[in-house]
Amino acid sequence: MSIQQQEKNFGLQLLEFLGIQVLALGLSVLTGGIASAVGLGAGLSNFAAAFISFGVETATDFAVNQIYDKLTSEVTVKSTALNLLPAIGGIGKLTRAARTTKILKLAKETKLLEKLGVITANNLEDVVRQVRGKKILSDKLIFDFTKQANNETLLYTIGKLARNDF
Repeated sequence: MSIQQQEKNFGLQLLEFLGIQVLALGLSVLTGGIASAVGLGAGLSNFAAAFISFGVETATDFAVNQIYDKLTSEVTVKSTALNLLPAIGGIGKLTRAARTTKILKLAKETKLLEKLGVITANNLEDVVRQVRGKKILSDKLIFDFTKQANNETLLYTIGKLARNDF
């Protein structure tokens, strides 16, 4: 009887743990996405918005896991360090955002954005908003943003313009 009860307890504990992880992940992605949208909407660079989003996601995930550890009386140095471990995954987002910010800065300096009809833009999302729904003729090239305009297509377009110019 006690072995069955221990197995049940383990199964319930595992289910509870997985539920907390799903909750932590869901909340961190939601809050990080909101923070990123607010940052980009406020005109921050892609890197600044990603940095804020990374901080909010990490803090949310950490807080949910720490609260769970506190409720189960499992707060230790080891558990706290393990709760910080998911933050390592966010570093890739920061490096991608830094590269995007650098590409956008170079595109401004070399006047590539002007060829797309963009005069001022603080981040790639600003550029997407300004070209969405337009067909743009530049150096005998036609860029059709009436069907699809997103970060990836814009980075591809900037790369194509750069190859043609340089």
